[in-house]
Amino acid sequence: MRGLAAATFLVFCQAYMLAPLIPRLAAVLAAPVEAVDLAVPAYLIPYGLATLGYGLLAPTGSGAAASCLRH
Repeated sequence: MRGLAAATFLVFCQAYMLAPLIPRLAAVLAAPVEAVDLAVPAYLIPYGLATLGYGLLAPTGSGAAASCLRH
């Protein structure tokens, strides 16, 4: 159960870590902050769509998801 909690934390943490890095990325890339700021939706929109797609492809009714919670 701790492994599942750690995996959940990492998934949500990495989604929120992009925004604080924008000023530093803009400085390193010598680009305006507004241009680098487009990286957030460019990353999160496909991430969300992939999650929806994966949910549709995931096995249903087989108990595969529930079996990982029992350990």
